[in-house]
Amino acid sequence: MIGFHGAGSTGAQFESYTGFSDIADRFGFIAVYPQGIGEVSNWDTMPNSQDVPFVRELIDEIEARCNIDPQRIYATGHSRGGGMANRLGCELADRIAAIGPVSGDYGFSETCSPSRAVPVVAFHGTADPAIPYNGFGLPEEMCYSYTRLGTPVTSWAAAWAERNGCDSTPSMVFQFDPVTGQGWGHCSEGADVVLYTIQGGTHDWPTAVDAAQMIWVFFSKHPLGSD
Repeated sequence: MIGFHGAGSTGAQFESYTGFSDIADRFGFIAVYPQGIGEVSNWDTMPNSQDVPFVRELIDEIEARCNIDPQRIYATGHSRGGGMANRLGCELADRIAAIGPVSGDYGFSETCSPSRAVPVVAFHGTADPAIPYNGFGLPEEMCYSYTRLGTPVTSWAAAWAERNGCDSTPSMVFQFDPVTGQGWGHCSEGADVVLYTIQGGTHDWPTAVDAAQMIWVFFSKHPLGSD
């Protein structure tokens, strides 16, 4: 599992606040935390991302060094890192089995043509001021770098469901106040799409539920080539 930190953060910080390494120890998988570069550490989430070839080489290097199952390589991330996981779903679907972005920055998400149906699990708060849930930033929040007019998170998830050939209407699959989950089922190649919405949730990593464990449970059910 590859975990991508947010803009201006570090891989070590992402490891610390998500708890993925503890889950990796418990369930027996390898967690990898690459570090973005630049004056403000970041990821290229644009179409034809320059970071996609880097991730492909990273996977090759891990496969050379470690005994891993090539059918079970996953990508998750927070904020811009969530956007990077999304871009990998679009452009590296031959290697990435499923993606799990959290509070993701989905700029240019409409430019997405994966080579196969990609299972998706995502988390997003309704009160996220940095990447607004409904896609529209409020005037008093314009100091946040990502605040902009954009695609509502539900529309982003529905677009993945459409790509994956899922049912057009989601159903409720999870409810634990303040978190609800809606899922699009009957998807091509078993590539389910699930969006967890945190009512009143901000841009921080979710604390109302164990998002990291929920992401891994979803991943574990969706190896590459499953149906």
